[in-house]
Amino acid sequence: MMAMRKKDKKKLTKRKIILSTIGAVLVIFLVLLGINIFLQPKESYSLYTLKQSPALVLQGKVNVTSQIPVQVNSEGQYQDTVVSDGQRVYRGQTVMEYSDNTKQAEILQQQNENAATQEKINNINRQLSQLRQQGNDAEAASQVTELQNSLVDANTELKNGQVKLAALQAQTAQQIKAPADGIIHVVDGEDGVPKLYVLGDQKIIKTKVSEYDQDKVHDGQLCNITSDVTNKQLSGQVLAISSLPESLDNVNNTGQRVSYYPVQIESAIKEKVGTDVHIKFPQKGIPLPQSALFTQKGKAYVYVYQHGTAKKTRIWTQTVGGSTYVKAGVKQGQKIVIDPSTKMKRTDQNEVKINVD
Repeated sequence: MMAMRKKDKKKLTKRKIILSTIGAVLVIFLVLLGINIFLQPKESYSLYTLKQSPALVLQGKVNVTSQIPVQVNSEGQYQDTVVSDGQRVYRGQTVMEYSDNTKQAEILQQQNENAATQEKINNINRQLSQLRQQGNDAEAASQVTELQNSLVDANTELKNGQVKLAALQAQTAQQIKAPADGIIHVVDGEDGVPKLYVLGDQKIIKTKVSEYDQDKVHDGQLCNITSDVTNKQLSGQVLAISSLPESLDNVNNTGQRVSYYPVQIESAIKEKVGTDVHIKFPQKGIPLPQSALFTQKGKAYVYVYQHGTAKKTRIWTQTVGGSTYVKAGVKQGQKIVIDPSTKMKRTDQNEVKINVD
């Protein structure tokens, strides 16, 4: 009996040793597993700080509301400009003088005829002088009388010719008139003949906006204008944006064609026409990175980060010109998580502990 008890006691002790060994090994395994998990690198996320869109800056030039070219006779010959650049003129005022080339042949012919008549008069006068030197015989007297009659006729012919020449020259002289009230702008022509324009009194700023930025400019929008010459700043307001593109330009020599739309800006600027200016259009929207946005059950969310915690936040957005902007839900200065993981997007928890870069 005693032998059996000793044998059972030994088995129990052996079992305890085995269980203790297994327990110790299990504890060591769990400790090592915890350490391994703790030492594994944790997933980190990048953050984006919400901020207002930067102002759109465009280049432009001082211009006028109207620019009327002074029309001239292309067949005529330029004579003179009787006004100067910057001079105020009024409708109907003479600004240039031209001559009509179509009358030049007639003028040249009349000048030649007058010259021939003058030469005829000169010859008669020389003959009269010679006869008077010969004496007063009857034959000489008869010749003198004949020559004097011819001289009278020649003088009459010359006088008539001169009157005709003056009339022809008057017909060729063209006075070019100003088509409207305004300021004269003189531009040097390639052929040496100046080109004249009558500028309207009201100055405006002209610029153009690309198709990618067209949604950032609208009628009535206020802007800030800075002169490149004087660095003077003043305000302006958009008068109109053309619905039709004015030009198609290449971008970075890639061959990609971009449309540009003319913009007119009202301003009290006093700089000269042609002065370069910079126009700044402040923007009010807060752009939202698409990579931060995700949806659940048709509703838009982002994760707003604060003090190590990302909080799932419902937002409302609007899309303008292909870009997404915040309407409500978050505000400027808040930080949101870029590219939240699929696990974060699918979790039902409103707050998640995360690491950030």
